[in-house]
Amino acid sequence: MKNLLFAAILPGLLIAAACEQPCSGLEDSNRGAIAGSYDFGTCFFYANSLQGEQLIRNATEFSNFKQNFLKNCPDSGRLPAIDFSRHMLIGLNTQTTACNLAYDREILLDTAAKVYKYTVVVQRCGECGTKFRDPNWVLGPQLPAGYRFEAAVRYE
Repeated sequence: MKNLLFAAILPGLLIAAACEQPCSGLEDSNRGAIAGSYDFGTCFFYANSLQGEQLIRNATEFSNFKQNFLKNCPDSGRLPAIDFSRHMLIGLNTQTTACNLAYDREILLDTAAKVYKYTVVVQRCGECGTKFRDPNWVLGPQLPAGYRFEAAVRYE
């Protein structure tokens, strides 16, 4: 009887233990030309509805974004200011399942090819089935004239 009880409980314990394994070294990072992450605060839930990629280059585009996506957020009028003379707001949606994860975000400006590339590498740990979705909002330099914007997501 003890063996039968143990056999019934063991798979559940193994799954729970796998989901609780520490994923050492997983930390979010911003590299390259990224000035910083953008924090939507209590409006994050609404800003998280982003599909694909989003470039917001000026105050008018930001106002339109707020009207379209953040209209139901009571704090949308209190978001951190953005200096659009220096930065633009970039979002790139990622979706995955894992026990734990980290985002490695990078903006590279290739002057020879005239490419502005925003890459998000999603580092996953474990297979617990917990769903993660993140729009990966960052502030980057304004898109230089004549440059092509590219965005890429890689899952590891």
